Amino acid sequence: HDDQPVIENITAPQKVDETFLDMPNGVLVTGGHVDYSFGRDVDGAKVEWDAAQLPKLTCGGQEVQYDTSDPHQVRGFIVDAGGKEHDVLSLTFSDKNGDGHGHYVYKQFIAVDHPDPTDHDEPLDFAFNLKVTDGDGDVVSQAISFRVEDDGPCAGLFVPANVVFEDTLRGDAHMMQANGNLSYDFGADHNVGADIFWDKSVLADTFKDVNATFGKSTSPVE
Repeated sequence: HDDQPVIENITAPQKVDETFLDMPNGVLVTGGHVDYSFGRDVDGAKVEWDAAQLPKLTCGGQEVQYDTSDPHQVRGFIVDAGGKEHDVLSLTFSDKNGDGHGHYVYKQFIAVDHPDPTDHDEPLDFAFNLKVTDGDGDVVSQAISFRVEDDGPCAGLFVPANVVFEDTLRGDAHMMQANGNLSYDFGADHNVGADIFWDKSVLADTFKDVNATFGKSTSPVE
């Protein structure tokens, strides 16, 4: 009678929040415990992440690629226009004593894309599969699910530095000007095409031709 390998007693990982990626040296970390057994067919048995079942993720519109050359580790990364690789995530399995009591650790270094841009706390669920193969080729696989919450942008109070009066306008050659300070933050998604614009849809017809300048760069009205 042939016995089968077993995966059991998986500790579910805690959800992670991309808000904390925006902190200095911010890295998201979660993990858990997993028990497994090869049964009696120990010789040649192995534990590995299933390279054939990896989640489809994107970062700034770029597909996350995976390096699974180490069967105990998954490395997710993107490649920029210059060909440089940027780590997005890593997932590591270890069993230091080799006694069937292992641990896995998930780390995330860059924010991933979430489907709904209007939900700044949208959860994104995905899974990696841990696979155990015994010595005669019997296989068991178990999905470990992760939840990553989005981080949205925020804007502070606009503080005008001065007030303008229309009675200073005399003909087309004159204009009014005001300036002030606006604090804003793109959150953890600052490195994936973030930008700031005036919302033209809420401007009165009189102000449709407004140009807005932020610091040294001009952002068009949209």
